[in-house]
This record gives sequence, structure tokens and C-alpha cells, in this order.
Amino acid sequence: MVLAQTSSWSDDGYLSEEECQALVLTLKSAAGSEDCFFRFSDIPFYAPVNSGKAQLFRGTLDAVCEFQKERHLCFEYWWPSDQSWCVCSDYDLPFTIIGGRPNLVSALLLDKVLECIQVTPQTRIDVFAPMP
Repeated sequence: MVLAQTSSWSDDGYLSEEECQALVLTLKSAAGSEDCFFRFSDIPFYAPVNSGKAQLFRGTLDAVCEFQKERHLCFEYWWPSDQSWCVCSDYDLPFTIIGGRPNLVSALLLDKVLECIQVTPQTRIDVFAPMP
């Protein structure tokens, strides 16, 4: 698992266009053209619960960055049909969490655009995390 720092603390849970494109390119190398699922948060700002608005979408990675750019909204979770990786951009966090196979984690850690660090399930990632 890796944490990818977002570009701006004021845009918690939101990837910049450059970050989104870099992440999509890396994920496409792992997912290919496989359909993915995209889910919005349950918070009212995104899609009120029981509002009748869809919160789960299906599509390809190619549309993610354009969708985000047009609406200035980021999906909270995205994952492929085979569930080989998962992205979580929580609206309340200044980073995105990405889980996947070792080859995907390695590719993310080497990416020149994304600022990533490797974490484990035991790594504390909240405001009480020890700072290096």
C-alpha cells in the first residue's frame, strides 16, 4: 500500500489534474482496458443518501481525470473489476491511499509526479502519526 500526497492541503481528497493523469497512467498499466468502478462519498455535498442520485459508476480509467476536472469532484473509491487494486481519496484527508500488488506499488513509488510513501496496515496515517 502507498500514500500519495495531494498537491494542496486546501483540496483534501482531490487530486490535481497532473496527479490524476499520472495515477491513471500507472493504474492502466496494471488494469489495462478493464472496466472499473467509481464511487462517491456518502456525504451530502457529493450525493445525498437516498437522493436518488447514483453514487456508484462503471467505466474506464480514461474518463476519470476529465470527469474530475469538469466537476471539481473526486471519486472516493475506484477499483477494477478484478479488484487487483483500490484507490481511496477521502474528502477529509490530504493524501490518497492506493493498495495493490507489489508491481503496482513499485511503479507508484518510482513515479516522478506522485509523491508516494509505502505503508503497511500497521502504519498510523492520522493526525497523531509520528513525523520523521
